[in-house]
Amino acid sequence: MTAPPDRPASVHLSLFWKRNEALGSTVPNDRAESIRSEWSQLITTREAVMLALEPMRKEKEIGSGLEAQVEVRADGAIYAVLEKHAAALRELFIVSQVKLTRAESPNGGAPVEVRVARAEGTKCERCWTYSTQVGKDTEYPTVCERCSASLKEIAAERAA
Repeated sequence: MTAPPDRPASVHLSLFWKRNEALGSTVPNDRAESIRSEWSQLITTREAVMLALEPMRKEKEIGSGLEAQVEVRADGAIYAVLEKHAAALRELFIVSQVKLTRAESPNGGAPVEVRVARAEGTKCERCWTYSTQVGKDTEYPTVCERCSASLKEIAAERAA
């Protein structure tokens, strides 16, 4: 297989994208800085979630993050960033369920507090997340709502 002319023969010979290649040349510097700041806050929160999961893993209450649900209590600016990206948090944290709660941090308190519990519902056969919706779709009773929608889309594409 030959690489297209504008690409290296192997991914290992590739260079990281430059800012304009990743964000496009139309993204102003202040917007790029805003994106960088948001990702910094998201990664910091993810690290807090990973630390909070560890005691449950050690106690064998969960085997992986997918067996967990987390409640993230955050204040002001961090809450706004988390709320903006709420739909992607469970994938970012690699857990089954995320509940986001606004909290007013007392003076000197941590901007993010994480509580961990076992995930609710049944394990999806396809993606291994836990969901209370597994078993509700009669066409695909062993998968979650996301996987069910994906499987229906795949089936529709094959039928077309």
